[in-house]
Amino acid sequence: LKLALTVGGEFKRIGVLMGQTPLPLLNPSDLDSWIKTALDKRAAIAASKKGVEAAQLGVDLAKGARLPKVDIVGSRVWFDADGGVSGARTDLDERIGVEVKLPIFTSGALSANIAKAESQVEIAEAKARSTELKIKSGVQQAYMAAVSSYRQIDARKRAIEAALDAERTTRVGLDVGTATTADWLESVRKRYGAERDYARERLSYLLALVQLK
Repeated sequence: LKLALTVGGEFKRIGVLMGQTPLPLLNPSDLDSWIKTALDKRAAIAASKKGVEAAQLGVDLAKGARLPKVDIVGSRVWFDADGGVSGARTDLDERIGVEVKLPIFTSGALSANIAKAESQVEIAEAKARSTELKIKSGVQQAYMAAVSSYRQIDARKRAIEAALDAERTTRVGLDVGTATTADWLESVRKRYGAERDYARERLSYLLALVQLK
């Protein structure tokens, strides 16, 4: 289940990782490179940055409401009367001018809108920092798990060798009468345990690599 969640797929059967199968190296080997890659490529980082940009545009829009609005207005009217009280006449009225609107009576509402927009920027920036910290933390945990497991692999392999030597020695002691069957079975149990720990450490290392990728 943990592997399926990591790679985003389900498995009906998983092959056995043989002890002699070479393991891929941790590449790049430094933590800073992994963090930089995560921050550059994770969609969550890009989304949080866009959120900050959108909030800042909201501030600009709110502040823009304080500015006077200037429009060019014009009209053209043609009169054509053929009689009546004033008599027959034709006339053309053309006008053009500049219209200026000032938000004089809404300054309080504008200030409130600007303050609200600025608070949205602070919230967006806080979310962006939180997202970045979470990603960094996840990368660091996976990286440290990979480094720790890789260092433990050799120790686990040496433990198998020591357990095999102890099993052989106990077997000889059983043959010559200096050890009991219980002693030999205990040495076998320890050897199986060492092999299990070695295989588990190798799998832990691979899982950490998958999480980093």
